[in-house]
Amino acid sequence: MTNPLHTDFLAFLPAVIERLNTVNEIKKVFTANDLSDLNEAKTNTNRIDGCVYVVLDSFAPASEASKGKNQAMDITFSVILAKQYYNKTGVGDVGATLTAIAKALIGYEPTDGQGQYLTLNPIYLDKGAGVLYQQGFALYPLRFKTQSVKDKTMFNFFKKSKTTEVQKESKLDKKSLMTPLDTAIHAFDNETYDDNLNRLIAETGKSRTEILNIILNDDEVEGCRDDIESAIKAMPFIVWGDELDENTQNELIKIITPHIKTFAELAVLAKFNGHAIAEYVYKQDDKGRLVIDKVLNRVDDLDNYRFLRDGRIIFNHLGIETAINTEVKNLVLTHRATPARPMGQMTVIKAYPSVLLRNKSWAYLGQFIVRYAQPYIVGKQSEFDFNNKFVSALYRFVSGGATTIDKDSEIQIHQLQNNGQAFEMAEQMSNRRIQKLLLGRVKTSDQTHGSRSANETDDKARIDRIGSYLELAKEAIQHAINAMLAVNAHFGTPLVSGGQVWFEWKNEKAVDKTRAERDKLYLDTGRFALTKDYYKDILGYEEHHFTIIEPAPHTPKQGQELPLSLLLSDSGKAGHRPKDDHNHSHDDEPLTEKQRKIANAKGDIIQSLLDDSTDFADFEKKLAVLSFDNDEFVAELTKQGMSEFLKGLSGVENDG
Repeated sequence: MTNPLHTDFLAFLPAVIERLNTVNEIKKVFTANDLSDLNEAKTNTNRIDGCVYVVLDSFAPASEASKGKNQAMDITFSVILAKQYYNKTGVGDVGATLTAIAKALIGYEPTDGQGQYLTLNPIYLDKGAGVLYQQGFALYPLRFKTQSVKDKTMFNFFKKSKTTEVQKESKLDKKSLMTPLDTAIHAFDNETYDDNLNRLIAETGKSRTEILNIILNDDEVEGCRDDIESAIKAMPFIVWGDELDENTQNELIKIITPHIKTFAELAVLAKFNGHAIAEYVYKQDDKGRLVIDKVLNRVDDLDNYRFLRDGRIIFNHLGIETAINTEVKNLVLTHRATPARPMGQMTVIKAYPSVLLRNKSWAYLGQFIVRYAQPYIVGKQSEFDFNNKFVSALYRFVSGGATTIDKDSEIQIHQLQNNGQAFEMAEQMSNRRIQKLLLGRVKTSDQTHGSRSANETDDKARIDRIGSYLELAKEAIQHAINAMLAVNAHFGTPLVSGGQVWFEWKNEKAVDKTRAERDKLYLDTGRFALTKDYYKDILGYEEHHFTIIEPAPHTPKQGQELPLSLLLSDSGKAGHRPKDDHNHSHDDEPLTEKQRKIANAKGDIIQSLLDDSTDFADFEKKLAVLSFDNDEFVAELTKQGMSEFLKGLSGVENDG
């Protein structure tokens, strides 16, 4: 079956017209031939209030890289809404109709009756012309863009269709290994497209740059930006390399430090907008090396940059497009970029409703204050009188001062109880949404009940909330270092003696209370001490920041209960050593004959007690009332105890 693209690369326009006919807000769809009627002075029946005109604007080759038979074509067309005005105020339902048109066409992929695609990519919104006013009509143009192909005989290979045919697996070669499949298939399709983002932007009725500017100018967003940028600038960092000497390291730190503020701003912009672009301006130092003198943030020129699928970035200056150098001259920082979305993901689009709510709520709050917050006065007159004396007295009283009334008259001042708490709640909800999106959490100090301690908690925790921003700032600074290394290597003035140089944020290790308590328990036993490597590797101390001191001999406190294992190991000897004798070499000495005799007799009695017990509970009961009725055993035990007591009084050591 022959695809219409083979003979007509404008074959999609009838499908567009057919789709617009399904939009309820449109009265009728005309083409360019009917648009000329608006320029005629005479009245024409084709002038229908609410109709649209579909007009082809231009078509041109998509890129110079796609020449020859298989060439992609950029095609732009406009859908012009005609609205007749009768000295009316406002624009009526124009916004609703334009939104309906945008929703119908953005992301639409026209197909023919057999389900074959008529464009290479979905239709998306492009920059259009301004509003025109002719012969009592206002013309509101919406310009759209898509791609088609001229004389493309292998269309089904490059563009997916609604068939189940599977292409044969291509042979493996070096080129295929080094080229992404998506880039290979769309080698001629360099325009990027983000369906979800474009739909969100289209619903706002503003461009990507306009949305970014509105959000960045919000005071709550500005506060979040300041928090993040301040936290990045406060982070300590190190520059290191395998062959980097201390002097060169210090020089690099001096070069980088003045630009940390700009790199922080670029990191925040890249996270918010999806991408940020900066330009390096170099200078020659006193050693003849080229170092970065300025980092220029191109936030105001982002509309002039165009991202292509093959990785190139095109800068448009006064209609002249030039591919920028992203290796040593320009920094391109992206957030969550993909091959189909090299511009990155625009995060702040999700905060746009909250920003609008904050802006609109102030206007409604002003109306509320005017209507409800002003007190009013009610005066009751005792007698009906047509003169204005009583009313004049009320006005004088309101203006300040005093007035007199008769005893039967009355003046009352009334104040409505509504205080606008609903507006405060709406603003808090918007603030929390913005903070959750940009900071990763809601500020404790911005909760319903804030406090000074809550502010301190925010200050301590803000470092934990900027992990993704730190990674972007690190990527930007590393790119700047690599650019300086490459430039100086190219011109024969090496910046370092050799090797690669890396930039890292220096993480301050917090105190691990659990580890500290565990270490203290072991150290209190007096059996071991921590080594220098432990303080360096585990606790993170620098070697020149501490000194190891030999621990003093450990002496258990008086009355301190020792573990059962220690009591058993010192049985029979602990009471006969000097108090400062902690040498356990005595533990292996053999028992004397008297000690053995006492121990054997005691063991026989306990063993007999065990044999007579039915269970452990029964054994405990019998053990509690145990008495040694062996006279010889008791006498020997008494004699031994008295002898050892007397030796202790006289200072004689136990010799076993």
